Amino acid sequence: MLSEAMREKLEQVAGGRLALTVLFQKRLRQLERGDAPLVAAENRDPWDIVAEEILAGKIRLQTGRSGMRLLKSATTRALPRPKAKAS
Repeated sequence: MLSEAMREKLEQVAGGRLALTVLFQKRLRQLERGDAPLVAAENRDPWDIVAEEILAGKIRLQTGRSGMRLLKSATTRALPRPKAKAS
């Protein structure tokens, strides 16, 4: 779980608690569907990946008449997914 200080920093970067919640929800869904992380993420928790992407400026929300949508930075490239370890 996120510390209070980290949550406050993320809220500030995202533009508020609602924007942060929507940003996490949308990005977590993308990662669950197979999108590659935008930061180095070797078998890390998806919540940590999204938090790091937000703080690094890799993702943000665009708000408008049609609602909120997730935008990835134009200079961002997806990193390759780590290979699963053989059991």
